Amino acid sequence: MSPFIAIVALVYGALLGFTVVVAWQQFSSTESIVANEASAPTTMYRQTVAVPEPERTQIHQLLRKYATALTPDPDKQTSDDAIGNARAGITQMYRIIGGQTS
Repeated sequence: MSPFIAIVALVYGALLGFTVVVAWQQFSSTESIVANEASAPTTMYRQTVAVPEPERTQIHQLLRKYATALTPDPDKQTSDDAIGNARAGITQMYRIIGGQTS
């Protein structure tokens, strides 16, 4: 009986170890993605220096709309409406930038 329990404990320990390693890797990659997502609007805001004035103001407003839509509310989770507003803001920014002549 003792060898059987030792084998079961070994298998359980190995599976637990793999689970912890995979969870840690996913946490680390998620942390990196969130950091990149958080810094992107700041970079985009700074990149609008070369954009002509009416479009620059529109892009600044859309960046604020995007940041406001995804700002976490401690009372509730991010709703589908907020995510839709964020996507609409990004799409509109692409339309404004895409309409610029080189």
